[in-house]
Amino acid sequence: MKKSFEEYIQETFASYRPGKLTEAMNYAISGGAHFRPELIFAVIKGFGFDEEDGFPAALALEMVHSYSLIQDDMPCMDNDELRRGKPSTHVAYGEDIALLASDALLTQAFGILAESPYDAEARLHMIADLSHLAGLGGMVYGQFLDVTQDSAAMQDREALNTLEDYKTGALFEAALLFGMYIAGDDSNMPFYEGLAVKIGRVFQLQDDLFDLTRTPEETGKTNSDERNNKATAFSLYTEEELRQQIASLFEDIDRDLANAPFDSVFLQKLIARMRDR
Repeated sequence: MKKSFEEYIQETFASYRPGKLTEAMNYAISGGAHFRPELIFAVIKGFGFDEEDGFPAALALEMVHSYSLIQDDMPCMDNDELRRGKPSTHVAYGEDIALLASDALLTQAFGILAESPYDAEARLHMIADLSHLAGLGGMVYGQFLDVTQDSAAMQDREALNTLEDYKTGALFEAALLFGMYIAGDDSNMPFYEGLAVKIGRVFQLQDDLFDLTRTPEETGKTNSDERNNKATAFSLYTEEELRQQIASLFEDIDRDLANAPFDSVFLQKLIARMRDR
């Protein structure tokens, strides 16, 4: 019987050194929607691969995502005490253990890719892309823009798009590129890169909408952006304009998927779930 991705995660963590640090790492990664891994699975299934073929790449990416959430939530960043419907990692384990857990998740992710069963060229591309897209070429730079933004960014749609493309879109790009490398379809890289920008933007716009239209119990997190006076889509759009932006992006994504270089039925289903979340 095929194992689930969650079972694969737990098997992997069971192989690590037992103790509070591993426990905190597991705590941080558990309970999420695993949307980025689902992107990998949807792409490779469109090429006829099994979901399990994507597990190592998916776990590496989810580890990096989870490390970023630990650090985002800490008092020196967003100071959020709720994540994925439970106390943030630094609340549950203390700031010192949370910081070390985030470090361990990040570094272990590259080891998983290095030891993965993919061919050497694919492994090298994934390690290089994750380093770039999770670091100065992507997520970390987006976090830097987020914590240093000035009042001008609150009134500039292009500046907000740039921030979100780095902070949120970069790991979506990594997910789609991981699927591409596993499937051996790197001749179509512009398709995956363009699709990642649209998925990243609509995902973030939805999150901004949910932060102001849903309760923390519904979203599983608190709205620290409003508390910290950070730029969000609501800094620049009315609720109706924001909903129109979201609808327009979904239409663009649908058009892209109609011309995908693989059977996009699995990705279409995932986008439909995203649209209805």
